[in-house]
Amino acid sequence: MTQESLRNIAKHAKATNVRVVLARTKDGIKLCIEDTGDGFGLTGVKRKGGLGLIIMEERARLVDGKFTIESQPGMGTTVEVFVPLKAT
Repeated sequence: MTQESLRNIAKHAKATNVRVVLARTKDGIKLCIEDTGDGFGLTGVKRKGGLGLIIMEERARLVDGKFTIESQPGMGTTVEVFVPLKAT
């Protein structure tokens, strides 16, 4: 998911800054990728089929995770993934 996000930023966003944070929380792992790029309208991308975003969402779902994306034209993009860790 990190690789796909960074590829999308390099290809589309024209970002001047990108921040990637991977953190362990008490109940899981959280990944946050933020950029200061062009941003986009989510409905337009979903209508086009945005395969990269669909694949990232599916990968999160396969590990019982949660995938969220926030973006607006001219306002950058934030991708967050949370994967719960099961107690052993």
